[in-house]
Amino acid sequence: MNVGTYKVPNQIENLIKHGVEKAKNYNHEVIVSYIEKVHHIDTLHFLNNNLSQFENENFYWEDAHSSFYIAGLGTVKTMNIMHMDNRFKNIKEEWQKLIDRSIIENPYSEVNGVGPALFGGFSFDYVKNDSNLWENFNHGLFYLPKYMVTKVDGQSYFTTNILCTPNQENNPNVEQLLLERKNVLSNTKTSLASELVEISESPKVEERNGVLWLDRVNKAIELLKLAFAKKVVLARDLHLSYQQKINHMSVLNNLKQQQKNSYIFSMTSEKDCFIGATPERLVKKEGKHMFSSCVAGSAPRGKTDREDNQIKTDLLNDPKNLEEHQFVVDMITNAFHQLCDSVSRAKSPQIMTNKDIHHLYTPVEGWAKEGVSIFEFVKELHPTPALGGTPTETALQIIRDLELFERGMYAGPLGWVDYKQNGEFVVAIRSALLKESEAVLFAGCGIVKDSIPDKEYEETKVKFRPMLRALGGNLDE
Repeated sequence: MNVGTYKVPNQIENLIKHGVEKAKNYNHEVIVSYIEKVHHIDTLHFLNNNLSQFENENFYWEDAHSSFYIAGLGTVKTMNIMHMDNRFKNIKEEWQKLIDRSIIENPYSEVNGVGPALFGGFSFDYVKNDSNLWENFNHGLFYLPKYMVTKVDGQSYFTTNILCTPNQENNPNVEQLLLERKNVLSNTKTSLASELVEISESPKVEERNGVLWLDRVNKAIELLKLAFAKKVVLARDLHLSYQQKINHMSVLNNLKQQQKNSYIFSMTSEKDCFIGATPERLVKKEGKHMFSSCVAGSAPRGKTDREDNQIKTDLLNDPKNLEEHQFVVDMITNAFHQLCDSVSRAKSPQIMTNKDIHHLYTPVEGWAKEGVSIFEFVKELHPTPALGGTPTETALQIIRDLELFERGMYAGPLGWVDYKQNGEFVVAIRSALLKESEAVLFAGCGIVKDSIPDKEYEETKVKFRPMLRALGGNLDE
């Protein structure tokens, strides 16, 4: 560490005293946050080796494109999403109030993702059905971790967040907190390889409602031919069951090794874990500089280099996929024009390649207008036509009427935002919900009036593969 072990506890203790005093004087909660630069910490080590103490409260985030990683343990503040359509505004305002009341000791203010940072996400749809599949996530949630490691360009930063309240009985025992903090840091020295248990058990794989899903696709096509909408995305689920509880750290490690070009994420709530490896950024904010990715239109990888290159060429010239892609490009570009002073985008789509699939991809950038938050971008961008359809409200209603399960966090916006309002959200696809010894996987595809149901079914099988492989399963590979 760049500060002495004696100085750090004293500084944290003094900050807590200040926080408690401020909380009493103003009669509201105060977050105290202390950030320090530390010797190299692997974020997966950090999470895995402290998991027993924070089994139901942890998260992981990895952006392989920019060497950026975050891992969090525990919660000092949880923000639950309410059943209403102004959920983005509510979280934005609640977060801003908390930050305005914070005491932050951060010598590294130029680094994003350190200090107080929210991690979490919103459900795909604010309208919830009666399913209890997502009971531990409800409409989505965010939390501020107690301990967090942020790794940026090879450098590690350790954040300690403490909640101080006007009620003395609810304030932390400083001695216990400092001891816990010391133990958390010490545990990161343990070898990850010696701790992780590989998934050796092959799961029972159950495809439910496959025939019925094809029937629903046909019904969607009928509606599209009648011009109710131009496109709708229909998803289906796949169920895996095991004899033992699923070790989500093993799944995370598999995704990290297998999905090199994806965002890797996991988030636990109670005994459930939502986990995935998505290729799709929704929005990223660095100061006023905004980034988004239009990802829509796909084709499976070829078995040889020659076949793979031909598939990429065909994808770039395929009318159906190009039409799907243009829906997303138009929607995201229009949203950026509403919220930005200037916008730029690539003139034509590129190819984004992952282990199992190629996507059409067009990057979009802009410079946000003064005072516009990342949550306002999330509100305008979600759901993109790649995950909902177009026009949006009509497509959402068709999904509610025809889809055979509750999406919950699947395909919703998931990510992080720091106290400087920088952050990033992805579209939570290529994902699964882990529930003890069971896993539910999700995959969808864009339906247009010329879609062929059997081909759409095969496309979902390809999209199941990343999570299925990470979970030790197999589906006609």
